[in-house]
Amino acid sequence: MSRYYIRLIFIGILIFLPLQYALVGIIGAHRSEPWPAFVFPGFKNVFHAEESVTISSATFVALDSAGNQFELEPADILKGIPVSHHGAIMRYQFKRYTIDRDSNTKFVSDEGWEWFQNQIHKNNPQITPLKELYVEWYDRVFIFDEMEISPDDSRLTHRFEIKVAP
Repeated sequence: MSRYYIRLIFIGILIFLPLQYALVGIIGAHRSEPWPAFVFPGFKNVFHAEESVTISSATFVALDSAGNQFELEPADILKGIPVSHHGAIMRYQFKRYTIDRDSNTKFVSDEGWEWFQNQIHKNNPQITPLKELYVEWYDRVFIFDEMEISPDDSRLTHRFEIKVAP
């Protein structure tokens, strides 16, 4: 291919790219942006107004011997374990499929119950002695509206008890 044709192709691309970019901008201002052929969007989530995201999250509920109820975040119980492991521990140890379905209970060994008591007492000394421990899973719905994220709904999806194995 001669230098003339190479230059012609190069100049044609230099003219085409800004025109294509301008076209995407004009169309994107009036309607949703089409997927551009050469200009890629940033790699992040872009939500439209009134879209929502549902996130499952857990809370521990501890009852002391006086019957007082305390809500604890998983980070309170799992303190001392790397934070990067908390999500995996909650998903694989405290989800519905890891509990006894007949009794709706997660059974732990004597050492496991003692560990829970020590973790809770170390981080929350007012909870003494620990009588009962529950895990509650919630689906939290977040609405994206006008560049703000607002919690719209929080729904309890499952609750089970943690007990020493019989």
